[in-house]
Amino acid sequence: SGASFAALLKTIEEPPSHAVFILATTDAHKVPATIMSRVQKFFFRPIDLEKVEKHLCEICKKEGIDFEPEAIKLIATSTEGSMRDAQSLLDQVASSGKKIDLSLVQDSLGLAEDSSLNSLISSVLESNNPAISQNIEQLISNGADPKSIAYQCYENLKNKLQSIEEITILGELLTLGSLTKPKLGLELTLLKLSAVQTSIKSAASVPKPKEEADQKEQRAAVPALIETETPPESITVSNKEIKANGEIAKQEIKEDSVTQEPDEETELITLRNLSEKWNDILDLVAKKSPSLKAVLKPASVKLTEKTYSLNLKMIYPIHLKMINEAKNKRLFQESFNECGLRLPKIEITLAEKKAQKSKPLESEDHNKGGANADLSDIIGLMGGGEAIKI
Repeated sequence: SGASFAALLKTIEEPPSHAVFILATTDAHKVPATIMSRVQKFFFRPIDLEKVEKHLCEICKKEGIDFEPEAIKLIATSTEGSMRDAQSLLDQVASSGKKIDLSLVQDSLGLAEDSSLNSLISSVLESNNPAISQNIEQLISNGADPKSIAYQCYENLKNKLQSIEEITILGELLTLGSLTKPKLGLELTLLKLSAVQTSIKSAASVPKPKEEADQKEQRAAVPALIETETPPESITVSNKEIKANGEIAKQEIKEDSVTQEPDEETELITLRNLSEKWNDILDLVAKKSPSLKAVLKPASVKLTEKTYSLNLKMIYPIHLKMINEAKNKRLFQESFNECGLRLPKIEITLAEKKAQKSKPLESEDHNKGGANADLSDIIGLMGGGEAIKI
């Protein structure tokens, strides 16, 4: 809280020689600047997959453990950059005394074999509901864990699905850990995806004669575009509407949004790296507009990984108005691109104000009948504060 930071500030300014203060937080952007300027900052990041894999291989060679490279890679991948967890899992697998191969690691993690998993994925994409249930039963009977199967299905399907409805249902696979019966949740989620696949295929197979007629009418209305000698690559008709009478009406181009196509080189913001990435974004914003950073810094930031949406709650209405300006919104969104981050869905709202318990301030005009002074607008402009009557 603000009061606790204020009480700690004096001690940090003049610390005793025998004491070292270590402050740990997952919300570094909420720490006041007065504290941040007096400490050394260390951001802990997950260890690179290649480094974890290399270190595990060195351990196996020193201990004389026979292993397969694919198995070591799976151990490193499953621990998400935690060296301690990777070494624990390696020790657990090596205790069997057998060669560390892919099937042994999969059994230890409760993962499904690739062939069985591919059969399950194919049944989902082909909308074969009986096969989905049979494949799940077979995988679980072979020792696979429902939550691990769900994660494998997510990793396999995330690049194959395109519609928002499919992605929303796919996100449910990551929430099975909170269910008392994850097997039923897994089966229900995959059946939902199967039903969506059926509806998509049905919609694609239905002919649309009206649209075809409209396209023919539009081509007849603008023969100049067809007969031109300009190469097709140089003809652009975006943001325009071709009417039947041959007139071309320009549509209003919205410049208050920046879209970013998914790219393998872009990185997703996660709950784990939110604080670090948020500070990087604010630093880029400050280079272009220091005033915009001052507006964003006190905002409350909430990331929803399931829908990949970022919610900003602004403290004051004037801050909300400023961030919603087209120029500032575009500048803020461009900072994601410059950080190499995939642009999330951004929602900007106004935080709810707590009820004011104190009475309105009396006017300092000593004349009788003086009106009460409303300082709320001034306090909002100054970024908040406390008015004290003397």
